[in-house]
Amino acid sequence: MKQRQLNVLIIAAIAAMAFAVSSCTDDSPTFNETQWEIVNISVPSGDWEWDNVNGFYSATYNLPEMSDFIFTDGAALGYYYFNNKSKTALPYVKSYFDGTNYYTETYSCDFQVGNPSTVTFYLEMSDLQSYDVPPSASFQVVLIW
Repeated sequence: MKQRQLNVLIIAAIAAMAFAVSSCTDDSPTFNETQWEIVNISVPSGDWEWDNVNGFYSATYNLPEMSDFIFTDGAALGYYYFNNKSKTALPYVKSYFDGTNYYTETYSCDFQVGNPSTVTFYLEMSDLQSYDVPPSASFQVVLIW
């Protein structure tokens, strides 16, 4: 029994020393307060470009606010804006029935770092059809670093 108590005591001492040694050194990086920037982008109906081969719309905008650091070590988030009180994260997927057929409409985006950095918004229908006039849309890009 004494041997078991001694083993428990030794294990506890080793754990305490390991904790003390690891808590005395601070190898963790120091970060300033988190920062972010919000960029609102409206895509008017006429800015959508139709890709006839792949069956989707796209609209690309310069995003000079996004640096290499934000792209690599931060976050770039896209949101679809319904109105001033309601938004949802991209991709936004909504299904419709046009009286004859069901289809799904998807808004999404991607980011490209460079000079200039850009954001491209996409609008795609599940039936790969185009609109007579594509809808205007409002988006928000949130950059966090």
